[in-house]
Amino acid sequence: SSLTTRVAHPASAAVIRRLEKEVASLKAHPAFPAVIRLEKEVTSLKARTSKIQSDMATSHRCLWDQLGYKTYTWRPSYNGLDNGQLRSVTFIKKQQNTGLRLLYSSNIREYHERIAGRWYFKIDGQECSKPTKIDVMMYHDRTNYLHIPAVLLGTCTATSRGHIGKGRHTISVHIKSRNGYSGWFSTSFLEIKEICSMNQ
Repeated sequence: SSLTTRVAHPASAAVIRRLEKEVASLKAHPAFPAVIRLEKEVTSLKARTSKIQSDMATSHRCLWDQLGYKTYTWRPSYNGLDNGQLRSVTFIKKQQNTGLRLLYSSNIREYHERIAGRWYFKIDGQECSKPTKIDVMMYHDRTNYLHIPAVLLGTCTATSRGHIGKGRHTISVHIKSRNGYSGWFSTSFLEIKEICSMNQ
């Protein structure tokens, strides 16, 4: 072929010999081994950096098809507890960088002169701190004996213990009152939903 002809040409052979000598001379240079080691280190560093960036992207990505969700209902749901825990459930949070949306729906009552009752969520024994507490309050002046429907709803990503991460968590509903009542003859409803963002 024409390529073979060119390489076989005496001039081409001379060029090849010259280049081989230059390569040999470069390899013999004292700095050559250090350059090779540096190239290997740069290649290794690039690979490690790429893996770290990939892992970070995966850990911060919310997988929509892998979000935890659970509902609980009970009927009849009457509970005359004035102070303490009304309901406690276990929830498995499937991802690290997600939030929780909590909902409790029931009837509530506070019956005492000029006093307010409070209903609120706790996660692992602590109230939500980010973005804020999740609660409702009912004030009563003892003129009427009312059981009213109420919805306790909010989102949470952290308590005083820190971020609510992946894994098993205890979600509980509590009351603090003087003469409170939770539920009636209707169904009480508790929903726990893992969400990708606070804007969802």
